[in-house]
Amino acid sequence: MGEIRKILHFYPFAHFDTGSPKALASFIDATDRSRFQPVFLTSRNGPLVDALAARRVEIVAAKVAGVEVRHPLRGLAQVARMIRRLRVLRP
Repeated sequence: MGEIRKILHFYPFAHFDTGSPKALASFIDATDRSRFQPVFLTSRNGPLVDALAARRVEIVAAKVAGVEVRHPLRGLAQVARMIRRLRVLRP
């Protein structure tokens, strides 16, 4: 079969007690690991990161910030840093 492809997941919060993070974990559980490697991008530790690490998900810690209309150049720099980081990960 072909190479294993990485799938990058992101959720901006660290909790694991509501539907969205639980749905993300269920989606990752259903991923065919013979074809795909799940990767989770996070800027904080917490129950969600712990739950995904227990599922053998690669955890990538990186500062993640939004792009603000009032500070577009700062946002552009953040996007450029994330592009460089993703090129290394190659998801």
